Amino acid sequence: MGKVGDGFNDAPALALRGVQRQQAAHYRRPALAATGTRRREAEVRVEVQERASVQEVGMATVKDPVCGMEIDSAKAAAQERHEGKVYYFCSHDCHAKFKAAPKKYAA
Repeated sequence: MGKVGDGFNDAPALALRGVQRQQAAHYRRPALAATGTRRREAEVRVEVQERASVQEVGMATVKDPVCGMEIDSAKAAAQERHEGKVYYFCSHDCHAKFKAAPKKYAA
Protein backbone atom coordinates (compact mmCIF):
# COMPACT_ATOMS: atom_id res chain seq x y z
CA MET A 1 0.00 0.00 0.00
CA GLY A 2 1.24 3.42 -0.86
CA LYS A 3 0.82 6.62 1.06
CA VAL A 4 -1.13 9.64 -0.14
CA GLY A 5 1.07 11.79 -2.35
CA ASP A 6 3.55 9.08 -3.33
CA GLY A 7 2.03 8.76 -6.80
CA PHE A 8 0.50 5.33 -6.21
CA ASN A 9 -2.88 6.59 -4.98
CA ASP A 10 -2.83 9.63 -7.29
CA ALA A 11 -3.14 7.57 -10.49
CA PRO A 12 -6.97 7.46 -10.63
CA ALA A 13 -7.23 11.22 -10.15
CA LEU A 14 -4.59 11.91 -12.80
CA ALA A 15 -6.31 9.55 -15.24
CA LEU A 16 -9.61 11.34 -14.68
CA ARG A 17 -7.99 14.72 -15.38
CA GLY A 18 -6.62 13.32 -18.62
CA VAL A 19 -10.09 12.14 -19.69
CA GLN A 20 -11.56 15.56 -18.87
CA ARG A 21 -8.87 17.31 -20.95
CA GLN A 22 -9.49 14.94 -23.81
CA GLN A 23 -13.25 15.54 -23.69
CA ALA A 24 -12.74 19.30 -23.58
CA ALA A 25 -10.43 19.17 -26.61
CA HIS A 26 -13.10 17.41 -28.70
CA TYR A 27 -16.03 19.53 -27.51
CA ARG A 28 -18.08 21.12 -30.26
CA ARG A 29 -20.69 23.74 -29.48
CA PRO A 30 -24.16 22.52 -30.44
CA ALA A 31 -25.53 24.03 -33.64
CA LEU A 32 -28.35 26.54 -33.43
CA ALA A 33 -31.75 25.42 -34.66
CA ALA A 34 -32.22 26.11 -38.35
CA THR A 35 -34.51 29.12 -38.61
CA GLY A 36 -33.55 30.30 -42.05
CA THR A 37 -31.43 33.14 -40.68
CA ARG A 38 -28.16 33.07 -38.86
CA ARG A 39 -27.35 35.46 -36.10
CA ARG A 40 -23.87 36.44 -35.29
CA GLU A 41 -22.95 36.08 -31.64
CA ALA A 42 -22.54 39.86 -31.33
CA GLU A 43 -26.21 40.32 -32.25
CA VAL A 44 -27.56 38.14 -29.46
CA ARG A 45 -29.25 40.34 -26.86
CA VAL A 46 -29.72 39.32 -23.25
CA GLU A 47 -32.20 41.13 -21.05
CA VAL A 48 -31.88 41.04 -17.28
CA GLN A 49 -34.70 41.93 -14.96
CA GLU A 50 -33.97 42.82 -11.38
CA ARG A 51 -36.16 41.24 -8.75
CA ALA A 52 -37.74 43.46 -6.16
CA SER A 53 -36.27 43.07 -2.72
CA VAL A 54 -38.39 41.87 0.19
CA GLN A 55 -38.66 45.41 1.53
CA GLU A 56 -39.87 46.82 -1.83
CA VAL A 57 -42.70 44.30 -2.05
CA GLY A 58 -44.02 45.62 1.24
CA MET A 59 -44.01 42.48 3.34
CA ALA A 60 -44.61 43.20 7.02
CA THR A 61 -41.62 42.02 8.99
CA VAL A 62 -41.82 41.85 12.75
CA LYS A 63 -39.39 40.92 15.51
CA ASP A 64 -39.88 37.75 17.53
CA PRO A 65 -39.95 39.04 21.16
CA VAL A 66 -38.16 35.94 22.49
CA CYS A 67 -35.17 35.47 20.17
CA GLY A 68 -35.20 38.78 18.29
CA MET A 69 -35.38 37.23 14.82
CA GLU A 70 -36.95 39.31 12.04
CA ILE A 71 -39.80 37.30 10.50
CA ASP A 72 -42.61 37.81 8.01
CA SER A 73 -45.82 38.20 9.99
CA ALA A 74 -47.78 36.25 7.35
CA LYS A 75 -45.44 33.26 7.70
CA ALA A 76 -45.00 33.29 11.48
CA ALA A 77 -45.11 29.88 13.18
CA ALA A 78 -47.42 31.24 15.87
CA GLN A 79 -48.97 34.41 17.21
CA GLU A 80 -50.23 35.45 20.62
CA ARG A 81 -52.33 38.39 21.77
CA HIS A 82 -51.15 39.83 25.10
CA GLU A 83 -52.60 42.99 26.67
CA GLY A 84 -54.10 44.12 23.37
CA LYS A 85 -50.96 43.65 21.30
CA VAL A 86 -50.26 40.77 18.88
CA TYR A 87 -46.84 39.10 19.05
CA TYR A 88 -45.46 36.88 16.28
CA PHE A 89 -43.03 33.99 16.76
CA CYS A 90 -40.49 32.29 14.51
CA SER A 91 -41.05 28.88 16.12
CA HIS A 92 -43.35 27.06 18.48
CA ASP A 93 -40.52 26.91 21.03
CA CYS A 94 -40.34 30.72 21.18
CA HIS A 95 -44.13 30.84 21.47
CA ALA A 96 -44.06 28.39 24.40
CA LYS A 97 -41.38 30.45 26.18
CA PHE A 98 -43.48 33.58 25.72
CA LYS A 99 -46.62 31.89 27.04
CA ALA A 100 -44.71 30.71 30.13
CA ALA A 101 -43.53 34.24 31.02
CA PRO A 102 -45.19 36.89 28.84
CA LYS A 103 -44.21 39.85 31.05
CA LYS A 104 -40.55 38.92 30.61
CA TYR A 105 -40.74 39.22 26.80
CA ALA A 106 -43.49 41.78 26.22
CA ALA A 107 -42.04 45.22 25.68
